[in-house]
Amino acid sequence: MADSDLLLLGGPRSSEIYLAFGPLPEAPQVSRAILVLAPHDTWTPPTSDAEISVFTTRRFRGEDLTRRDAPRRTRTPASRVGLGAGATREIRIDLTDEVAQARARGVRVVSLAIAGGTVEEGAPLRLASPRALSTEKRPRLELSVR
Repeated sequence: MADSDLLLLGGPRSSEIYLAFGPLPEAPQVSRAILVLAPHDTWTPPTSDAEISVFTTRRFRGEDLTRRDAPRRTRTPASRVGLGAGATREIRIDLTDEVAQARARGVRVVSLAIAGGTVEEGAPLRLASPRALSTEKRPRLELSVR
């Protein structure tokens, strides 16, 4: 059984992470939106380069999604970020355009699928989950609005 405060991304089983953030503020313009993923306490830095892709999905409910009931994601990622081998650090992914477009369409909750991992299919990336005891480690969407 996996730790409830641990999210595994990538690796041999090629897992994905589904997160939802909302409600979005009523502000007329989102000037910046950054998805922040923190390393879990058991994080081991990747020994090879990794890439993380973030896709938007249809809105979903529930904490435990299976492959069968996972929402479809867009074909093209909203954003990608490379992660070099080495030190432990927060992963920051710019989603400004996607969140601004969603807000302009009247979307109140942004639903995301996060895929990726190490290029050489090594161990999965170990990230803190929304259930992490430290609120600073939980995944978050940092917004700047005008």
